[in-house]
Amino acid sequence: MRVLPLGPAQLCHRATMETALGLQMDGALAQQMAVFPGTLRALPASMGRLEAAWVEPTATALRAAVLAGDLKGAVMAVFGGGPIGQLACRIAAQRGADQVILVEPAPERRRFGPASGADPTLSPAQAGGQLDASTVDVVFECSGSAAARAEALRLLTPGGVLVNVGAGPGGGFDPDVILLKEITIRGSFVYGSEFDGAIELLARGDIRVDDLTTEIAPVEDALRAIDALRSAEVMKVFVAPNG
Repeated sequence: MRVLPLGPAQLCHRATMETALGLQMDGALAQQMAVFPGTLRALPASMGRLEAAWVEPTATALRAAVLAGDLKGAVMAVFGGGPIGQLACRIAAQRGADQVILVEPAPERRRFGPASGADPTLSPAQAGGQLDASTVDVVFECSGSAAARAEALRLLTPGGVLVNVGAGPGGGFDPDVILLKEITIRGSFVYGSEFDGAIELLARGDIRVDDLTTEIAPVEDALRAIDALRSAEVMKVFVAPNG
């Protein structure tokens, strides 16, 4: 049997696809849960519980930004205006992007775009009609949509970078466009050391998340809150175990 060298934890199939907390294993809504001590972090005393609840999605968006490279002065497009997409916009702006464009089909989520530093904030149809080809340096694809991936390739400049964060069925990656534009595509799966970086960003107040928290719900309302999230009626619900 071939023994593979140790690598990044997020690339371990068993950890992410077989025993992930909140997915295959009971998460924090269970009466009890077991975790490996090495995964725990001590939060700064200055960090509120709301910011602490946003560490995981912030780490996911931060990893995409790290993989994209230097964003200073870049023209960015973010596809998908859910929590990860909104955080990606905010982190890109915080890292010095010259312009951040948000593309999101749901008007309930597009309205958060300006506060996330996005200008303009467009529906997919508007983006197709208003944005010229080969005008964007970096794309964060956070929607998992094949149509969004195809549109990202159209918008990217030659030599541009596409960071694929969203998972979804279908293709969208035209190999001829990738070839002729010499586009770099990078997969960004959850996070690694970015978890610690996300804690620092939120503890310092560099990234604001309170306005993205649509509702604070008690445990007994958790199922209703989850249904609202699935229908894109809200941005993010914080389930508060202790009220």
